[in-house]
Amino acid sequence: PADLEFVMAYDGASRRIIAVGNQGAVGAATTWAWDGRTWTELQPKGAATFDPVTSTMASDPENQTVVLVATVVGDTGTQTWNGSFWIPGVGLIPTGADTGDEADAMYYDDTIGQLLMISSTPGDLNEEWMWAPAGAWLQIDPVALVGASSSH
Repeated sequence: PADLEFVMAYDGASRRIIAVGNQGAVGAATTWAWDGRTWTELQPKGAATFDPVTSTMASDPENQTVVLVATVVGDTGTQTWNGSFWIPGVGLIPTGADTGDEADAMYYDDTIGQLLMISSTPGDLNEEWMWAPAGAWLQIDPVALVGASSSH
């Protein structure tokens, strides 16, 4: 639908683009796939949880999955797409991680073969997280933003 707010990533296992979204509300999302010609709404057993403001998603070719991070009512969770359904509640971001502030980005780094997420605290730090093969996020380190003034 034209009013769908979404995030999307390439799923190497199915060779399709997977899009997740809804009409702009926090909650259950619809999952769509693009095969290069047609968008198809998928009917996975478990619907992904989605927040249109704070969700981010990327492909993890190393583990042949798509990883979705969604902040829902202050609870940040990671969900993975296995090609048929969403697996909820894996790899929760540790308490204190600054996610859900509209400044998250996720990407796969070919150089190190890992999926990374950057979450920024307005005015202070960038937190960088690495998706571990065991399904958990590991904090790499907080890095001061260039030109940011520190209130500490």
